[in-house]
Order: sequence, then structure tokens, then C-alpha cells
Amino acid sequence: MHSIMQLIPNGHLPAMILVGLILFSGVFFGRMMHRVQLPALMGYMLLGIIIGPAAANILPAAILHKLDFVTELALGFVAISIGFELNFKILKSQGKQLLSIVVWESTVTFIVVTAIGLLVTGNTPLSLLLGAVGVATAPAGTVAVIQENNARGPFARTLLA
Repeated sequence: MHSIMQLIPNGHLPAMILVGLILFSGVFFGRMMHRVQLPALMGYMLLGIIIGPAAANILPAAILHKLDFVTELALGFVAISIGFELNFKILKSQGKQLLSIVVWESTVTFIVVTAIGLLVTGNTPLSLLLGAVGVATAPAGTVAVIQENNARGPFARTLLA
């Protein structure tokens, strides 16, 4: 499999065209996941694995580093979505329950991601870093799946809170 840069005559592809191709591919992979009744988020992650340095290396790490702004933009949209869903009445009425959920979710996420990182890499500092990042990004996937499925009810409200 070739790097995308080897397929381009002068070795340069405008960033916006590259971002557009990635977004188009992401939509395609997301729709394919819907067909097998999985969240679109799984398709996005699968695409990232396939085109990233871990598998086909279509987009090498050097190019991915230049596209960091896309990650920041996406996380910004997720944060805004979380803000739209935030309801202080629910937070007040379920305070102790929410605190318990947050502590358990964070702890379990950290432990599981760190353990998998240790099994895969054997590198303790890297695994601890991955565990910390896993805790920080866990809400993004939850919000995306809840919104994609238009989930309603007490469980969805508690998760969003």
C-alpha cells in the first residue's frame, strides 16, 4: 500500500482537499456501520485505523500531525453539543448519583485503557498517558452515540449530565 503522497504528482495535496476526502470517507464508513446496526462512531474509528500509520499508512504520521486542527475542531463541536445538553436542574436533582457515576466511569476507563496499553505496548508511561486521554475523551463517544440514536429517558439524561 502506498502513502497518499506517493500518488500525488508534486507530493503536495492542499489541506482542505485532504480534509474533505477524509470527511467524505468518514461519512461513508459511518453509513456502512449503520447498515450493520453499529454506531457511526465505529466507522470513523475504523477509517482512522485503516488510513493511519497503524495499518495501511495511507496518511503517514507527518501528515496527520499537520491535521491536528481537525481534531481540535471536532472536539470543540463535541464540547458545544455537551453544553447544549447540559441541564442544571438534572444536575441538582441527581447530584450524588452523578458523582458516583463520574467517579466509577473515570476510574474504570483509566484502569481498562491503561491495562490494554500495558498489554499492547509494555510501556508504562505511555500506557498511563493513554489511560488519562481515555478518561478525557470518553464523554465524546457517549454524547455522539446518544445523539445519533436520539436516545431519550432517564438513563440518557443521566449519561449526558
